[in-house]
Amino acid sequence: MQGGLVRVLAPRLGEGRLASLGALAYVAGLALLANASALAVTVGGLLLCGVGLGAYNPSASALASKQSRGQDRGAVMGAYVASASLARVLGPLSSGLLYAALGPGAPFLVGACVTLPAAWLVRRAAALT
Repeated sequence: MQGGLVRVLAPRLGEGRLASLGALAYVAGLALLANASALAVTVGGLLLCGVGLGAYNPSASALASKQSRGQDRGAVMGAYVASASLARVLGPLSSGLLYAALGPGAPFLVGACVTLPAAWLVRRAAALT
């Protein structure tokens, strides 16, 4: 996705729209995984998550870079990467707690609910450029 398809889709759709669609695909994948009772549904959910993240990550990174001033770009990109790293630490920790407290679908549903606003926020940020 990141190696080829984003390169084709970004100029056609724009980074904002592509990042927003990527976030929505990721949310849809998480929702499928939360309720997956068959292998086909699980595979479909995983595919949507992979495609969504593959579209979102480079597009959102490009937006963050474009929206920062030249002298601030390093700090902005550092904050962007640091926040993504923090999410990769807190996500598994909170998912384990949600799984133990509420069951196997809970981490996916909470993840979808937390991620859904990103589609709107990224689209709104793209309109500012």
